[in-house]
Amino acid sequence: IHYYFELWDNDGVRGSKSSRTQVMTFEVPSYKEINEHKNTANENIQGKIEKSMLLADEIQKDLELLREKNLDGNLSDWENKQMLENILKKQELFKNLTNELAQENLEKNKMLKKLNEQDKELLEKQEEIQKLLDEIMTDELKELMKELQKLQDQFNEDLMNKLLEDYEFSYEEMSERLDRTKELLKREQIEQKIDQAIQELEKLSKEQNELSNETEKRESGKEELTQEQKELKEKFQDIQKEYQEAKELNKELKQK
Repeated sequence: IHYYFELWDNDGVRGSKSSRTQVMTFEVPSYKEINEHKNTANENIQGKIEKSMLLADEIQKDLELLREKNLDGNLSDWENKQMLENILKKQELFKNLTNELAQENLEKNKMLKKLNEQDKELLEKQEEIQKLLDEIMTDELKELMKELQKLQDQFNEDLMNKLLEDYEFSYEEMSERLDRTKELLKREQIEQKIDQAIQELEKLSKEQNELSNETEKRESGKEELTQEQKELKEKFQDIQKEYQEAKELNKELKQK
């Protein structure tokens, strides 16, 4: 699409004068380009979910080890504080990672809404996933984190054991939430692929019909139109193949 802006003044004496910007071009991204953007965003999000899950598992193991060592009475106050400091550093890293994850997913959804139309069911699923990502760090978990930080300054063994017990339970819940989010994202990505392929197939089908009608009417230049029809047919077949593959993947996920 080529466009420019033209402005007119309101000089009533000398007559209106106009000023025009240079011609600019807006390129509508192709089906392939949209897919590439979407796949890159999805891979980044899935990668961060995997990292978050590994880190959550690591923190949970550290918490279990700290509680066990305290129950055995094998740790000094200094050792307790050192282990707590290590856990809190990992917790801060986890919090930053999940914040990035929620933000990246939000940006991805905004990008997809701009690039192609989303159906109602898919939009609802995206909102559900976004809500889960926004709530990975619950208020309860944030409060427990604050209490553990206080223990670094004023150590209390009984309070620490109680907090560690609550912390482990909160982390179990959070790990389950991450796992559910991961599965929902997989489903949403496949359904998104199906939805986009349907839209593109409908568009190509319309283009094929228009081109076919134009070929029939033309007396000359039919070779060029025949080549265009061939290219459209190849595109149609490629997208149809992607559509069938996505449908099979969706079927497999539903059976799990």
